Amino acid sequence: MNSLQLSQLVCTRISHDIIGNIGAVSNALELFEEGDTDFFEDIRNVLSVSSRVLSSRTKFFRLAFGLDNAAVSDKKIVFDAINNYLASLGNGQNPERFMAENIQSEQNRQVMLTAMMFADVMPKGGEIKACFYDNKLWIAAHADAYSRDRLEAFEKILGGSEEYNTNAQYAHIIMLKEILGDEYKAVLAEASGPALVISKK
Repeated sequence: MNSLQLSQLVCTRISHDIIGNIGAVSNALELFEEGDTDFFEDIRNVLSVSSRVLSSRTKFFRLAFGLDNAAVSDKKIVFDAINNYLASLGNGQNPERFMAENIQSEQNRQVMLTAMMFADVMPKGGEIKACFYDNKLWIAAHADAYSRDRLEAFEKILGGSEEYNTNAQYAHIIMLKEILGDEYKAVLAEASGPALVISKK
């Protein structure tokens, strides 16, 4: 995949993930301009939730997909961004949480993209845990239910399949594979739940 194709996939995925809340803000402002006081509380709630979601997601996407800068190397900033991103998903009834231990700063982007990947497969929420152990980066998901179709797609992409190269919902996995390049390998394993193990070849 060339850089133009990858950038198109990433832009499409980001746009898809924020367009709903942008539309909600637009609709709320239209109601506000109409001046119907019966809707003011609803408008306030919509603007509050949507602005929080947009802020969390754009900060996360900037770190996960943007150019390298000091923030990408700052583990606190990155881990906070992951947790805030996860909190922006779903309806709040099925929360997703992230925990990390012994992660190296240069692994932050890999962890972000993998956390995004596992968030996509946990429809009822769950936990994502990351650690660096035995010269391997482990990121594992723990949930009551998983989307097996998506896990299968992830495994194929990481294994080198080009079947999904035009599907923007997998942009983050394709980018992860590009970042790892030929120096690293990523293996999707199964223990108490799915786990991605990244190590040097």
